[in-house]
Amino acid sequence: MCSSLHVGSCMLFLVQLCHMQRHSEVVSQKKILRARTAINYNSEEVLLDLQ
Repeated sequence: MCSSLHVGSCMLFLVQLCHMQRHSEVVSQKKILRARTAINYNSEEVLLDLQ
């Protein structure tokens, strides 16, 4: 449950990031890639904490 809530909030964050950075696609793509790697890392940490 914690991990699903975490993923949901991250998806909202990515959507907001896309809307905010739409004027500069290259920058937004780099930020999204960085955000995705951070999200994957954090979700893995959450799963490890749950175990």
